[in-house]
Amino acid sequence: QGGPLADFLNSQPTPFRIKIVGEEPIFQYIRQVMTLYYRWEHIEPTVSRTLDDFALFMQALSKDPKRLFQMTNVRYIIGPAGFKDSLMKPVESFTAGKTTVMIYQFMDPLARYYLVPSWRPAPAGDRFQRLADPDFDPKKEVWIHAAPSALPPVPAARASRMSCRIDQYRWNYIKLTVETDQPAMLVGLDRFDTDWQARLDGAPLALYPANAMLRACPIPPGRHTVEFKL
Repeated sequence: QGGPLADFLNSQPTPFRIKIVGEEPIFQYIRQVMTLYYRWEHIEPTVSRTLDDFALFMQALSKDPKRLFQMTNVRYIIGPAGFKDSLMKPVESFTAGKTTVMIYQFMDPLARYYLVPSWRPAPAGDRFQRLADPDFDPKKEVWIHAAPSALPPVPAARASRMSCRIDQYRWNYIKLTVETDQPAMLVGLDRFDTDWQARLDGAPLALYPANAMLRACPIPPGRHTVEFKL
C-alpha cells in the first residue's frame, strides 16, 4: 500500500536514517504521515522556541552536508529529481502527481555503530563548534566530553583491524559484536542519555557523551559483545 518508496526503504537492512528535502505536498506527506506509519528514522529540524541539542547539532553542521549525513547515519535522501552530487547516487524514482520523487543513496556513510582508533577529550566551551572543524575526521577519531583523567590513554600503536556488527537493534536494547587489535573507541550515532547502560561481555562498561550529543565506549583488544540497555 505504501508504493515504491515504502517497498524500497522497507527492503533495506536497518538501522539507517533518511533525509527528506522538498516542500511539495508529496514530501510533506512523506514527512508527516509515512515516516510515522512505517517508523522510518529521519532527521528533521525540531520546531521549538529554544534551540535544543539536536537543533544546535544540525546548525553546527548545516554548512557541511556530507559530515551532517555521516554523523546522523543518513543513508538515503528523498527529494525531487535533478540533484547533481557525486555522493548522491539515484537508486529509485517514482511520480506523485506532477512531482518526480527520487531516492538518492548517500555514498560515504558512517555505520550506526563503528570503531575509531583515536579519541580526544573535548575542551570546555562550545561542544558543537568542533564538529565542523576541518581537522576533525569522524571516521578516525571522536571527541569525548569527559575529564582526561576519566579516559583511557590513546595507544601508541593505533588499531588497524577493527570491526563492528549489529546483532540486535531495538528502541531499548542494542547488541553488537566488536573486534579490534588495539584499544579503540566505539562510537554510536545515537543520542547519549544517562538512562542507557552499557556492558562489555556482561560487565559494566563506561558510556561517555561524545561528539556533542552522541555516545562512545572504550573497547579493549579482542573480540567482545557490547550491549546497550535502556
